[in-house]
Amino acid sequence: MAPFWQSLLGPPKFSLANMNALYQLLHKTQVVTVRNRAAVVDALRATAELVLWGDQNDAAFFDFFLEKNILGVFWRLLEQRETASSVKVQILQTLSILISNIDAGPSIYYILSNDHINELIRHPFDFSDEELLAHYVSLLKAIALRLDEHTVQVRKNGLYA
Repeated sequence: MAPFWQSLLGPPKFSLANMNALYQLLHKTQVVTVRNRAAVVDALRATAELVLWGDQNDAAFFDFFLEKNILGVFWRLLEQRETASSVKVQILQTLSILISNIDAGPSIYYILSNDHINELIRHPFDFSDEELLAHYVSLLKAIALRLDEHTVQVRKNGLYA
């Protein structure tokens, strides 16, 4: 694509440049507001799509996901009291989709072994929001279906066995 058209249209959908643009948007969002809520939800959804595409086509996408600690960015957005329920729902849905669909062994191991999942499970969600509750339960189900002897670590006397 010519540079002129690329400057008008942005980076190709399935490119690391696009993944970086999504990361930059999420990383720079310090507080989710009414004005940026839709862009954050779209960026979360598109990030999941790119990571899953990369899982099948180009490992560099998951490497980028790891390098930029995008799970940490998700968590930062989730833990803010001001973050709208729609964004929290999208974070839960994004994680459910990733956990359910990533094929690469080390990738799923990373997501499940990272302490962000433990923090997410313990997060004090407002379960009076039925949509949020439904996505939380879906996430727990996705996690449970992916647990096996490689993805779960057993603690004995404070040490991982």
